Amino acid sequence: MKTNEPISSAIDGETRLFFIVGDPIAQVGSPMLFNSLFQQHQIRAAMLPCHVLPADLGVVIKGLRRQQNLGGIIVTVPHKVRVRRLIDSLTPEAIATGAVNAIRRNTDGSLHGANFDGRACIRTFQQLGADLRNQSVLIIGAGGAGRAVADACLREGANRLRIVDKTSSRAVRLARELKSRFSHTVIDVGDRNPNGFTRVINCSPSGMTTADAMPIDVAQLDAGTAVVDLVLKPVTPPMLKAAQDIGCRTANGNTVLSAQVDLIADFFLIDRG
Repeated sequence: MKTNEPISSAIDGETRLFFIVGDPIAQVGSPMLFNSLFQQHQIRAAMLPCHVLPADLGVVIKGLRRQQNLGGIIVTVPHKVRVRRLIDSLTPEAIATGAVNAIRRNTDGSLHGANFDGRACIRTFQQLGADLRNQSVLIIGAGGAGRAVADACLREGANRLRIVDKTSSRAVRLARELKSRFSHTVIDVGDRNPNGFTRVINCSPSGMTTADAMPIDVAQLDAGTAVVDLVLKPVTPPMLKAAQDIGCRTANGNTVLSAQVDLIADFFLIDRG
C-alpha cells in the first residue's frame, strides 16, 4: 500500500515491516537505504534493525515467521550460513553458496531465502570498470558473504581464486566446495599477501574497529589492483585507505550495499510504481 504521508507518520496497523538481523547491528546501513526508498515511493513500510545473538537466532526467526505483516528479513553477520536451516526454501544462488542474506515471507507464511552479496559485489566491480573475467581474485573471509562473493567471481570467469580466513579449516572447506563446481579454475587457500592478484575483496568484519588486524599485507598491494571492502563502518576502512593512497580503484561496503537495494526490493516484491 502506498501513502502520501511521510514515513514517520505513516506507521500504523497497515504498515508492512522489514527487519535486518545481525550481531553486531550498529554498523548496518540497510534501514536508512530502505526507509529512504519507502519514503521516496510513498510505500507504507518500514525497516528496523534487530540485534540477535547467535544463540537466539532460531527463536527470533520462529517468532518473525508468525508476524502476518512481515515483508522480509535481511540477514547479516554472523547469521548468513546458519539461517538457511531455519527457513523453508532457497533460491539456486543461496543453495550454491550455502548462505542467505534476504528472506521473503510468502503469502502462505513460508520463508524463502536468497543471496545477493555476490551479484552486488560483481556490479560494484563493474562500476569501477574492473571486469572479473580472466582475473586473479583474493578473498578475505569464508563466511556467508565470502561464500557468495567467491561463487559469483568464479561464475564471472575469474581464472584464479585464493581464499583467506582466520579459521583455516573454514577456508579449506569452502575451497573444496568451489573446486567441485569450478574444476577448471585455480582455487587455493593461502596467506594475506595480495601480490599477484588483480582483485581484492574483504568479506570479513576485519576493519570495523581500530584494534582489528589489517585484512591484507598492504605493503604488497599493487597500484593496478581493484579493491572492494564490504565493511560498512568506518566508511573508509584502513585497507581501503591504504589502497587509495597508492592509487588503487576502490569501493566501500556502502557502495556494495547500495547495489543490493534494487535487487532485494524486487525479491521482497516491493511495488515502486
